Amino acid sequence: MLDLGYASQALDGFQSSEASPPAAEQRQSVAQEHAECPICFEALPSAPTAVLSKRGHRSCRHFFHVQCIAAMESSGIKCCPCCRAEFDGNLRIPNVEAEPQDWFKLVDFNGDGALTVQEVMEVLKATLYIDVDRMEQDLPSRFAQWDQNNDGKIEFNEMMGSNGLFYYVRDSFRAENQVSTIIPSIRRNRHEWFRYWDEDSSGTLDKEEVVRSFVKTFKLGTAPDQAQCLHALVSLLWSEFDPNGSGAIDIDEFCKPNSGLADMIIANLGS
Repeated sequence: MLDLGYASQALDGFQSSEASPPAAEQRQSVAQEHAECPICFEALPSAPTAVLSKRGHRSCRHFFHVQCIAAMESSGIKCCPCCRAEFDGNLRIPNVEAEPQDWFKLVDFNGDGALTVQEVMEVLKATLYIDVDRMEQDLPSRFAQWDQNNDGKIEFNEMMGSNGLFYYVRDSFRAENQVSTIIPSIRRNRHEWFRYWDEDSSGTLDKEEVVRSFVKTFKLGTAPDQAQCLHALVSLLWSEFDPNGSGAIDIDEFCKPNSGLADMIIANLGS
C-alpha cells in the first residue's frame, strides 16, 4: 500500500512535472502496446472503458477504464497522462454489439464517418480480447478487402455489416490462453526483477515501464487511486535518477542498494 501522506505531496507536483511530453512520445506507449489502461495497466476490455472529453467532445485518442478516469479526476488531474490533452469529463464507450452505431460514432475521432486502419486497431484493442501482435502484423495488408473505394478508410457498414471488419477481427485474432509466469521478487532479487520487465532487452526501463512493473508487482490494478498515486510518485522522483533527461534509467541506477529508484519507491510501499 502506498504511503498516501507522501504520495499526496507527489500528486501536488504531478501536473507540473508532466507538463512537457516525453521525448519518446512519438512511439506507442507501453500501455498501448499491451492494450492496457494507462493508469491501472489492466487489459482495457476487462472493465467499462471511456475516452476523455472536453465540452462533450473527445479530447484525445486514448482509452481508459472508467474507474481510472474517476481516480484521475478525484486527484485533480485535468490532462491526459499520455498526451497532455486537457479534459473536463469522459464519454463511456457503448457496447459495440448492442449499440454499434453509437459505438462507431464515438470512436470516429474526427467525425468524418469513417475509420482508418490505425483508428480501427486502436479501438479494437480497447474493445476485444485479441492477439494484438497478430492483428497489428496482419490487418494493414488485409484492410483493402473492406476499403471498397480504396480511400484508406472504412465506413459503418464496412465495419459493422454482416461481413464487416469488426467480426473478422473478433473471430480471426482471438487471444490464445497465455501461460502465466511468476514475477521475480523485487525485494530478494532486484536485478532479475529488472530484467523480467525489460521486455525489449534494452538494458533500461522508461518511466512508464517502471510504473507498469510496480503496478503489476504490487497488484494495484484493482485500486486505481493507488495506481494514480504511484504514477505521481515516480514522476516526482524521476529527475533525480534521470538527470540527463534521457527518459530511461539503467539497471544500476534502479538497483543501487539504499539509494536506487527501487529503494525509493519501495520505501513508500507496504508489504
